[in-house]
Amino acid sequence: MESYYGIIYKATNKDTVKIYIGMTTRTLDERRIEHHSKAKKESNNIFHKIIRKNLLDFEEDNFYWEVIDGAKNKEELLEKETYWITYYNTFIGFENCKGYNMTIGGEGYCIGEDNPQSQLNEKQVLEILNDIMSGSTHKEISKLHNVAHHLIETLSQGKTYRCYYTADYKTWLKEKREKELLFIRDTLPKIFKELMDGKSHKSIARKFNTHKSNITNISRGVNFKQHFCPEYIAWLREKEKERGFFIHDILPKIIDDIMLEQYQHKELAKKYKVSVKTIQGILYEGFHKEHWPVKYISWLENKQKSERIFIQDTLPKIINEIMNGSKQTQIARKYGIGYSTVKNVSQGVAYKNHYPNKYRLWLSKRRDERETFIEKIVPSVIKDIMNNEATEIISINYNLEIGIIQRIARGQVFRKYYTPDYINWLEETKKNKCKGISYKKNKGKWEAYARVDSKMKYLGMFYSKEHAIIARLKFEKEYFGENAPQKHLFERYEI
Repeated sequence: MESYYGIIYKATNKDTVKIYIGMTTRTLDERRIEHHSKAKKESNNIFHKIIRKNLLDFEEDNFYWEVIDGAKNKEELLEKETYWITYYNTFIGFENCKGYNMTIGGEGYCIGEDNPQSQLNEKQVLEILNDIMSGSTHKEISKLHNVAHHLIETLSQGKTYRCYYTADYKTWLKEKREKELLFIRDTLPKIFKELMDGKSHKSIARKFNTHKSNITNISRGVNFKQHFCPEYIAWLREKEKERGFFIHDILPKIIDDIMLEQYQHKELAKKYKVSVKTIQGILYEGFHKEHWPVKYISWLENKQKSERIFIQDTLPKIINEIMNGSKQTQIARKYGIGYSTVKNVSQGVAYKNHYPNKYRLWLSKRRDERETFIEKIVPSVIKDIMNNEATEIISINYNLEIGIIQRIARGQVFRKYYTPDYINWLEETKKNKCKGISYKKNKGKWEAYARVDSKMKYLGMFYSKEHAIIARLKFEKEYFGENAPQKHLFERYEI
């Protein structure tokens, strides 16, 4: 069988016999799946709109797909696409059009303002090209010029409106392609490894000096697909299985818990082993929207109505209470809302687009005062923590909430004030921290416990933390012997 660089395919509507001509360097099945994916994401492409409608009506695309030609190199492939679009008269700008193609072929080549489907004139194209060369993101350019994101992408790839390309832009494209080749050869394999090792997209982007969106698209199997190694393809397939499990098994449970409104975002993230951003995305940004049940869509609409009323009527009152020095717990109770909402408003995080100017100024002044205050006392607090002073005593001495003292002691806040000695102290404390004990504030005692065969075993209540630790470690020695999980603490506590 003859080997081709790429193929020309034809998709024929079974009802109207209208045709779409396309080209790809992948298999026909892979390209068809990609068309389906874009159709489901509400692409404005005419062909995708027809597919989307058919999928909704018939649960299939209702097209007959076939390979009609092949090419041995890119230039031949582009020429053949243009030829077959002309042959079948499928470009929507042609007279008596019989298809869905929005360009005359050749990788998106378009005839400028004369194209009946042209969205841009020469002046607009030149402005966008300058923005692309200046390094602005596609999202920023799309928003600035009120143009679809995919159009900016095709311009940046040199695929459309070529009749307006300046000499500078052609040079820029050439240099970009050379850099891309180096990136594919030297950097891409390293990115595959980082992704498979579970590194965050942000850290990978920073490490290899590229956009986070580029890393995200590689992780989704979109960018540089033809350069994927077998190990990475296998990893992507496994990831896709996990995503399918998430969509069908985990997502409905998350949605049910969101609708209960009994959990904070952090609690839900921990419960389902996902990021807080995923929970917030499902709630605010339309993550996995195509899989939302009708009841959740209705619930969100009602929530948005309630939120508008809240912003108009309740938020100004909460802001006044905060500025007057009322306690956050009292405000939450008074207006029947979550403590975390009041806290976020008091920190200038939640609903910040709806703050009056006087509250913005108040927040700014408060931050400056707090920064000055913290700068003075945090070093002293750290010193007391390292000297094992009781949390309650430190709280009284510096007029700080116990929660803040505890977070400093765990290394969670005000990190820029940490000295090397304190960082070492934190690391040592973490190593020597004993699991299976907790302080019961209502009883003023330390509790020791252990989980055995999925059941909680109570080991006693003690007035000192050290006695609780000893009780827990003794149990471990008796029950686990040499396999005790905290064996490294035995010598320190003379077990």
